[in-house]
Amino acid sequence: MTLILTGMGKTPQPYPRNFHIGFILDNPQDVHTRHESLRADGYQPGPVEVTTRGRERWTLFYHPAGDNLLIEVSAPEPV
Repeated sequence: MTLILTGMGKTPQPYPRNFHIGFILDNPQDVHTRHESLRADGYQPGPVEVTTRGRERWTLFYHPAGDNLLIEVSAPEPV
């Protein structure tokens, strides 16, 4: 998958409050694996957390991508 964000204007526009890009993985172990991979490559992602959204529990972390953009990597907990 490739995501391309292109600024077409001359003036940078701020992202809306709480704007982020999310990648939903298949399972929580994949989230942990991706987190460790980023750390091994020298990045500093936020901590892995388990949180409740509605009635579902999710494993996730956030990673800053520059320009005040945040990336979320998450997976639903098994039921």
